[in-house]
Amino acid sequence: MHKHVYDISIRRRNGDVDLNIILRRLAPDHGGTGGGHPFAAGARIPEKELGAFLYDLDEAIST
Repeated sequence: MHKHVYDISIRRRNGDVDLNIILRRLAPDHGGTGGGHPFAAGARIPEKELGAFLYDLDEAIST
């Protein structure tokens, strides 16, 4: 069991965003891990980094 971490699972419905690449790049920047497939991926992010991670994720998928 991991304490003080958030497990995140995301899927895309359309578009060209590769969630695997984004989460593999962003999660380690925030002390976590991430990856998966282009259409569905997940990450484990420390609680104290969640806000910053979500901000960066929003920036990455909005471009």
